[in-house]
Amino acid sequence: MVKKNRGLDNSVGQVKNIGPKTAEKLAMVGITTVDDLHEVGAIEAYCRLRRLNPAFISLVGLYAMQAGLMGIDWRDLPGQIKTDLKEKLRLACLGPSL
Repeated sequence: MVKKNRGLDNSVGQVKNIGPKTAEKLAMVGITTVDDLHEVGAIEAYCRLRRLNPAFISLVGLYAMQAGLMGIDWRDLPGQIKTDLKEKLRLACLGPSL
């Protein structure tokens, strides 16, 4: 279940697991608010960052965004969700190389 982070500050940097540098990079691809990230989703956000510069993001970054949308620490993301994310990612923007 994906839930939005609530609070007075709606900037994407308020999402659990998203630090200032990642928030800055997300802004470069049009994701500046919690609502933006929720609407776009972790997979599309990852794909946008990867297209902009592959060095900007890793699988841990994908896990961090997804876990943040779920309100949990990225290290607590269940293995099945990680597996599902990798499969969706392969289909969405990486092709068979992942």
